[in-house]
Amino acid sequence: GPGQSTGHVVFHLARRLSRGMAQGVPKMTVTTQIVLGAFLADPQCPMYGVELHEATGLPTGTIYPILSRFNDLGWLSSTWEDVEPRQRGRPQRHYHQLTEYGTEQARKALATAPTQIGRVAFRPPDQAPTTEEGHGNGTG
Repeated sequence: GPGQSTGHVVFHLARRLSRGMAQGVPKMTVTTQIVLGAFLADPQCPMYGVELHEATGLPTGTIYPILSRFNDLGWLSSTWEDVEPRQRGRPQRHYHQLTEYGTEQARKALATAPTQIGRVAFRPPDQAPTTEEGHGNGTG
């Protein structure tokens, strides 16, 4: 199938990245931030691979390993679309959505990432100002 050739690459990536994941925070590469930014633009909205590809401009071969990493961390939940592929004339879509924990972690990760691309690439819809009182401010 089409997914076979990427299998060993994903494994290699996972092995290389596992060192940085002790704290449960993946390495905030630019591509990782772009994918998170796409999800954070509308955290309630599930997205599938091609949709993310269109939103980010990243190749799906780059996106899928990132999604799998976030699934492992519990930042994303994934579900298969409930359709009959033959009726639709296309494959079932695999939807991914930020969990509550993932949304929180993603915001923190983007805020503290060394390269701040999140704000530039994605303008999330206007949000009410947050009224968090001193949650962890200046204690890190």
